[in-house]
Amino acid sequence: LELSLLGDFQASNAALALSACLHHALKTGKVISEKSIRKGLKSTSWAGRMEVISSHPTVLLDIAHNPAAVKEMAKSVQKLFSYTKLIVICGIMKDKQSDEILKELTNFADHFILVRPNKERSENPARLKEILKNYNVSCEVIENIPKAIIKAKKNALPNGIVCITGSIFTVGEAKQYLINEPDNKINSSPFTGLHLNG
Repeated sequence: LELSLLGDFQASNAALALSACLHHALKTGKVISEKSIRKGLKSTSWAGRMEVISSHPTVLLDIAHNPAAVKEMAKSVQKLFSYTKLIVICGIMKDKQSDEILKELTNFADHFILVRPNKERSENPARLKEILKNYNVSCEVIENIPKAIIKAKKNALPNGIVCITGSIFTVGEAKQYLINEPDNKINSSPFTGLHLNG
């Protein structure tokens, strides 16, 4: 079966969904064709989950907002992509486990740009920077998400990755900006030109 979503966790989620669907079909006497199953899995998309928006550099959106989700995202990025440098743009809500989320992100990020989503619950990026001092990692604060994206794309290598994560609000603001960015060409086929690992 072919799945359009990136990441090992997506394959697990798809298997669980397929199992539930087949169980329901058996219970209700419905018939689901193999063709329908294949088509459904191949055409499924999930905005903001390992979503590749553009390439050169690769701009990746992921709404991971807890340590377990960030850990899965990091594993998937390291497994699926070949890259030289990874810049993380991160904005987290105050009620989330900021310390643990950032700890997981330090396992694969080369540089952090800390932002403040336009929500009252947003964590102060200066506090996030203080947490990152414990991990001896390169970081800076640019509260405005569009300005952070401009800087990250400017500093990223052509085969690098800009990963925007930490909250659905961070990803939502970033995607809105990227869609309307004058010189951005959102890929209709986002995997064109990517450096994916075999």
